[in-house]
Amino acid sequence: MEKKYKINDEFIDILIKHGFVDATLKQHLNKPQKRRFKKPNINGQRTITFDYDSIVISPGEDSRNEISEGELKLVLLFFKLKNHNLRILYQMVNLISKRA
Repeated sequence: MEKKYKINDEFIDILIKHGFVDATLKQHLNKPQKRRFKKPNINGQRTITFDYDSIVISPGEDSRNEISEGELKLVLLFFKLKNHNLRILYQMVNLISKRA
């Protein structure tokens, strides 16, 4: 059974371990359910926001209450890739999905 992650200290620790910084607005610092994390040196505005019990990954505004370990690995990859590499990945996914 694959591990599931929800908004908690363990999930925040994983983000920080992978180079994310807390970009929470000052008025929300005392509200753990409104935290925001960014990865420095990434082109574009990619963020992970905790909106009460939802984990919101943008761009795309994908929102869910929990993510699996596999999904977390994909999210970390998404934030590590440069925009050029993401475009190549999207093109490959589109080619594969058109053939299916």
